[in-house]
Amino acid sequence: MKLKNVFRLIKDNGKYVGVITILVIIQALLAFVLPITVSKVIDGDLEIKKYLIIFVIIVVTLLINLLIIQIKKSAIIKYKQNINMEIFNELTMVVCQKYNEKGAAYYIE
Repeated sequence: MKLKNVFRLIKDNGKYVGVITILVIIQALLAFVLPITVSKVIDGDLEIKKYLIIFVIIVVTLLINLLIIQIKKSAIIKYKQNINMEIFNELTMVVCQKYNEKGAAYYIE
């Protein structure tokens, strides 16, 4: 794939790339915070009520995972629709000069 095409894809799907990048960074931060919180609860530094914090962190992590999956799915669907339209347009393109020379037939270049 040419570098020009990669930049075009990033430009066309920029909002998906940006949102997924932000969510992955948040997911990484939560993956860093969760073990520290669990170890503090086990050591007894946090009260029993703080188990709620662990539960909330786990739920938020799972929700972010689901959100990332949904965004990736919608980005893939949009990409496939766009690429299919590009392929279809290339295949059905008729060069008028050759069409006039050769008659009523389809010519693809």
